[in-house]
Amino acid sequence: MSEKVDIQAINQMVKAAKRPFLQVAKHAQLGLEWEPESLFAMQILAANPYLATAVPRSIRDAVVNVASVGLSLNPALQHAALVPRFRKGVGLLCCLDPMYRGLIHLALEGGNVVSVRADVVHKFDMDNGNFKYTSGTNPSIFHNPNPFLSAADRGEIVGAYVVAEIKDSKHPHITVVSKERLDQIRGMSETWKKFASGPWKDHAEEMAKKTVIKMGSKTWGTGNIRIQNAIDLANVAEGYDQDALEGEVSVVVSITSGQAKHIRDVASRMKVPVEKIYSVYEIKLIEELPASKYDECMTRIRKAGATYALRHASPGEAISPIEYGMTIQEMVYLASEVSSKASVVCEVERP
Repeated sequence: MSEKVDIQAINQMVKAAKRPFLQVAKHAQLGLEWEPESLFAMQILAANPYLATAVPRSIRDAVVNVASVGLSLNPALQHAALVPRFRKGVGLLCCLDPMYRGLIHLALEGGNVVSVRADVVHKFDMDNGNFKYTSGTNPSIFHNPNPFLSAADRGEIVGAYVVAEIKDSKHPHITVVSKERLDQIRGMSETWKKFASGPWKDHAEEMAKKTVIKMGSKTWGTGNIRIQNAIDLANVAEGYDQDALEGEVSVVVSITSGQAKHIRDVASRMKVPVEKIYSVYEIKLIEELPASKYDECMTRIRKAGATYALRHASPGEAISPIEYGMTIQEMVYLASEVSSKASVVCEVERP
């Protein structure tokens, strides 16, 4: 008998992401809308009782990351998915996992990449010259697998490759990776090392393609921070730690340029010097702020702004908690802390 899920609880967990999702979507301007993406998220969670038990905050963050990188959860597109990952000391987390098609989508949207094709090579693809790779000054790939054979009939995977055509580049950019290297990268995943499970077990071909795209994208010169952020999110979802892939990638996802601008705008309005943000988070630029600290940073800024407003308010001056992202109870408590003579007013938030 299948497990039951609490649909009402799922809806509440997803709705908790609405405010930050809309804020991120507004400033990132990547074209994703809350209504369809929230429905996709609810459908995914409702269909996966195990995932629905993840730490609620991780579900919220995963849905917000959809807006951050601009990859839809629409299952028809196969750009990204919500997946469960267990982390020791934390529990079960919900992670946004960009798929290889999603990475290709981001590469093409960057404008510098004209086309991308990734594929895996099987043992019997090598027969009769059906696979040829030429390196050097005029690189090329010839791959002619039998389209009527199943993956099993084509033999085990022996490698993968990605071919990218770059704007104004005379030759295609080709990255080839061996089965040995794929196995080494797979072995760096904590999920694989501890449980021999996860995407490398269930979706080996897709993971091989995604891995070679990650490696190849470093040579494409896209200048597109979104694809790097998506790769970082994928590494987290796949169970890689900070030292994974021999330092080739980082699992620390930085905020988007839109989020950085939003922080600066709000900090200026709240009269909070950005230098204080640098000091708290030990960064030199707002763009270096980890994405995981975005909500916390915004809360700090708004509280600092509310504190300033309450301390400098004239007796009886009306202060609205909504303007500072606070509840009326939180604002009243803060007003008592700073001995403010302001009048805290409750406004009805507009939809």
